[in-house]
Amino acid sequence: RPWVPSDAEALYEAVMGSLDHLLPWMPWARTYRDKGLAFAHKHCAEQAMALLEPEAFVSLGLGMFRRDTGELVGSVGVHAIHRPTARGESGYWVRREHTGHGYAREGAARVLSWALAPQGEGGLGLQTVRLYCAASNGASKRTIETLGIPFESHQRDYEWLEGHGLADKLGWAARADAWDWRAHRAIGEATGG
Repeated sequence: RPWVPSDAEALYEAVMGSLDHLLPWMPWARTYRDKGLAFAHKHCAEQAMALLEPEAFVSLGLGMFRRDTGELVGSVGVHAIHRPTARGESGYWVRREHTGHGYAREGAARVLSWALAPQGEGGLGLQTVRLYCAASNGASKRTIETLGIPFESHQRDYEWLEGHGLADKLGWAARADAWDWRAHRAIGEATGG
């Protein structure tokens, strides 16, 4: 669901409690460490404000919460939205104690459905959403591969990751004509996957 200002403390605690798990893959996590709870308040407020102009935002993060307890398990979003070409990027993270339960896959699949669904059906109407990860981030790579979307790119020595050095970047592309936004899966993907 969308972030609301009252989520700030839970968000801050989730990031700080998983800092060593998020780094080096998510360099933005350092900002929470460096700027503290105030940054979480700012982030949640900005995300809530972005929803007031859905036709204009270029980035929107959403919280992933357990249905049974309401506990924050991570975040997923659509970023780098370029409306003239109807494309964007998606990303996700899950706090350390909730990894391995399928939350990242479920969250990514649902946000892809929202991003790729037609605007008249409540979606963003994007035609392409790309997902990226460092080649050395095995968990994220496996999550993206389970979505059944086509692999698109391998960029060598793309970025510097603290503690890892130069890292290759891998990319996949979900396209509106190959994604079943009602079933939250790639067209042709087995229903059990």
